[in-house]
Amino acid sequence: MRYSKIAKQYFTVQEAEQKISSVNKLLLRLIKLNQVITLVKTLQVQTEVQFTTEVFFIQQYKKLHKLYFKFFKTYEDMLKLGAVIKDIDQGLVDFYAMHEGREILLCYKLGEKSIACWHEVKEGFNARKSVEELKLQNI
Repeated sequence: MRYSKIAKQYFTVQEAEQKISSVNKLLLRLIKLNQVITLVKTLQVQTEVQFTTEVFFIQQYKKLHKLYFKFFKTYEDMLKLGAVIKDIDQGLVDFYAMHEGREILLCYKLGEKSIACWHEVKEGFNARKSVEELKLQNI
């Protein structure tokens, strides 16, 4: 099996902000695919003819397989941009950056116009801090 080489990327706030337009498009596609996958997984059919039921299940699983492929291909494209999804339902995405010799995460939420917050790698969304201090240091 061949694996795609995707390297972790580090960004300044300005560099991450330049990716927002592309990230938005991919994130919206992922959200829609995730919704469709959820819907298709809930579909059930019961018929009196076992053969018809099995044909339906085969068709549904083929659809699911194609949807999952599109989902993970799109997610891979997101990772190639350097964006890591933290919560698909909320539209939360992080970008890696360096600050004072350690990794941090620049936070982006779908619909925002810029990167406004960051947090430590081991902390989450609730521990966000303003990026203003990072901008002053050209991070």
